[in-house]
Amino acid sequence: MNTTVRTLLRGAVAASMALGAMLSASPARAALSCFVGFDDFDALNGMWADARATFTYETGYADGYLVPCEEAEGSCWTYRQYCEGMQQGTNYINVEDGSGYGHYHLSFTNPGFTGCGFVDPGDGQGPGTAKLIGGACGIPNWPAEPRKLQSHVADQWIKVWNGTNERFPQPFRMSTITVGDMPIQLWYRRISDGQWFVYESLAANTIHTLFMDYSSHVFFKAASEDAVGPYTIWNFEVNAPS
Repeated sequence: MNTTVRTLLRGAVAASMALGAMLSASPARAALSCFVGFDDFDALNGMWADARATFTYETGYADGYLVPCEEAEGSCWTYRQYCEGMQQGTNYINVEDGSGYGHYHLSFTNPGFTGCGFVDPGDGQGPGTAKLIGGACGIPNWPAEPRKLQSHVADQWIKVWNGTNERFPQPFRMSTITVGDMPIQLWYRRISDGQWFVYESLAANTIHTLFMDYSSHVFFKAASEDAVGPYTIWNFEVNAPS
């Protein structure tokens, strides 16, 4: 997240309870849920260049075509997944860079991408990571490939919110999150009163069950201030009010 939000979060902890305390009751599980695994075909196909080189750039429309955000004629998004079955207005989950780096990574998990370098399909959206196909490195169907989220650096905040207009975020809560090989800290902003709460350290290589109130935003980054390199999130599940 950006500097302003980071200061707000730290101030909220100092003003309320000791850092690391889980400051929420355990609400009942909502009936409407969505699994976000970072490999939704429509979400990836709706990003500039399909995140073909793993970079997630803000995307928008201009003249009916997907373009980088700076060329867009209206609003922009990064990874925005439509959640079938969630009620209208609460069925788009957004996963964005919250630190101003301009991107994070949706890395390929298939080992066939290792060692193949890059390939350019000549569609004007630049090169992407090549894949071993039939014994040779070739052009994969990038939006159809399994992914995992990896930060740009350890202290990068990733922001999650629900809806189509961040000025009016829709209530949701994250019920589970699968953390990769580096512990993370996770914050959420309760939508009823704007108060921030924190899980100080969610262990690596673990599927965590979370208990949080309905929120406007969730942020996470590496748990340790001394951590080096990217952290990994494999997936998470969210609930929305029924």
